[in-house]
Amino acid sequence: MDSPVRLGQLAFGVAFATIAVAWLLPGTRIDAAWLAVISLLAVGAAIVVAAVVTIVRKAL
Repeated sequence: MDSPVRLGQLAFGVAFATIAVAWLLPGTRIDAAWLAVISLLAVGAAIVVAAVVTIVRKAL
């Protein structure tokens, strides 16, 4: 998982799996739109963190 792209793909998959589970579970109080926004923000954060880690590793 050294590549920011691979980490982003994993986070994106987890985000959509979370949305799918929320849709399937009865009685969930989490609005799917907010869940999608939060999940996509998490994807963006994961890509940024992975990019910073990659840059720091190359600098060392």
